[in-house]
Amino acid sequence: MLHTFIFLMSYAQIHVTGASEK
Repeated sequence: MLHTFIFLMSYAQIHVTGASEK
């Protein structure tokens, strides 16, 4: 469960960063 939470957070952060760069 914890690993999944961290994975989701990292995945979301990457998406936010990518969108911000654009």
